[in-house]
Amino acid sequence: LTSAEGFEDILCPPSKRSRTDAYYHDLPKVLLYVREHNETIYTALMLRTPTLQGLLQAVEEKYKIPAVKVKSTYKRSKKGILVRLDDNIVRHYSHESTFVIELNQMNDDKDYEIILSELDV
Repeated sequence: LTSAEGFEDILCPPSKRSRTDAYYHDLPKVLLYVREHNETIYTALMLRTPTLQGLLQAVEEKYKIPAVKVKSTYKRSKKGILVRLDDNIVRHYSHESTFVIELNQMNDDKDYEIILSELDV
């Protein structure tokens, strides 16, 4: 190590990631099992980050629905309550949770709504 290289490290430290990115990066991946109403076999959705965007990316990979075309995402609780999904809800999903997924086309623009209904398996 030359003295010039040592000074460069001191004067130009590596750039830091934002705290938000670091927070989501440290969260474990979450694997969800989903099936449509008419199916008996589950499909695995791997959420690389446990966020709403991570869920939409996983749906895009498995179901070929562009994330930008998903206009609404909901969770139907075991009590039947319909709740708008956000990062906080997705972050609290347990690894290997099971859901029935509804992929509903909403209009002629081919926008979608997604509803995840919790199941006890």
